[in-house]
Amino acid sequence: MSSRTSMYNKNDKEIFVSVIVPVYNSAETIDRCLLSICNQQYGKLEIIVVDDGSTDNSTKIISKYLDGAPTVSLIKQENSGSFNARCTGIQHARGKYIAFVDSDDWIDGSMISNLVKHMEDCDLLSSGFFRDARIVTDHLSEGMHYVDNEDFWKNYLISESDYEDGIIGGLTNALWCKLFKRELCLKVINKRLDVSAKINEDFYFLLLYLCECKKIKVTYESYYHYINNPNSITQKVYFDFLRDYTEIFYSIIDKTKGYEFADVIRKNLIRRFLYEISVWGTQYMGAGIIDYSKVFQLSFPNLDSLNNKNVVLYCEKEVWSCFDYISENHRDINVVAIISSSLNVDTYFGIPVVNLQELSRISCDFIVLTMGDEDLANEATKELCQMGIEDNKILRRPPILKNLLAEILLSDA
Repeated sequence: MSSRTSMYNKNDKEIFVSVIVPVYNSAETIDRCLLSICNQQYGKLEIIVVDDGSTDNSTKIISKYLDGAPTVSLIKQENSGSFNARCTGIQHARGKYIAFVDSDDWIDGSMISNLVKHMEDCDLLSSGFFRDARIVTDHLSEGMHYVDNEDFWKNYLISESDYEDGIIGGLTNALWCKLFKRELCLKVINKRLDVSAKINEDFYFLLLYLCECKKIKVTYESYYHYINNPNSITQKVYFDFLRDYTEIFYSIIDKTKGYEFADVIRKNLIRRFLYEISVWGTQYMGAGIIDYSKVFQLSFPNLDSLNNKNVVLYCEKEVWSCFDYISENHRDINVVAIISSSLNVDTYFGIPVVNLQELSRISCDFIVLTMGDEDLANEATKELCQMGIEDNKILRRPPILKNLLAEILLSDA
């Protein structure tokens, strides 16, 4: 280790950056990870490794970095997840800024020095990263962004683009391609983030951190190398998927009470989580674990009252599951037309697909709004009323609540 020790500036008393590395059974990758951090061109840093109850040789490999390298420290704790491991690291950090590196990954030698250059006059810096030799960047433009406005929260939480590379809204969910201020990190963990969820914890922390910010900066420069770990929770069937999403959702609502843009966050958070559930639900929970038709059974308990009625379905992307449920379980309902911007066909299983302007020529008794997004349903209701459709002819799904999500699980039904 003597050659590696020379990379540290022992005479520099001021530690600007703390690099926190949560570790759990990472014997195959931790050496490469720590070596890449030790090889940083930036001398003013400390490395805090938090071993989260590893049962392999991880700590043995880490220990060789402790000899002759005083800026590397090891903290051991009982297994409680990477989220809590990061919080432990924050509590022990001494740097002005904090960076996170996962034990599977590695970073370029110039990463810390280049990120620090961008941190002037901002509370958070978000950079790009490499994924399978491909660069992934945020969906926000490069440069400074002001957090204390409504448009930022709308664009951050969810955009109109399809889910791509872990980005739904403006910033990547990951903590590891960013640079944080320690004082703001401490404010976040002092909120008592007592959640047991194993997914979306990074998003949870990042959102609460943004509530403490005034300005953030985005750069498309990329120095972080993300390695896809087939053993991670995001690559496995995970049966508590909906439970964890629901826990994170309600905790965010609770922790942001009193924040100036709490209402904007709540509304757009609902849209984001509904979209994430629709995209990731089958991957995490496995085919057949979620009975999607049950969503509509629970959302529309009185569909039998529509028997022998002419009905128009007003759908978004949920058109297939809604139509399948009605055609299989309520065959006496006469679906005469479907309105859906996601269908680029003239008919769907023999049912005419129309737009709003064509609705006037359709004879129907009821229009059923199947979208779970409350804002979209409100907008659709307003448009229909402006067209002269009576309010009592418009049937809507109630918002998806915590108990409804729980009932969707077949295993808990």
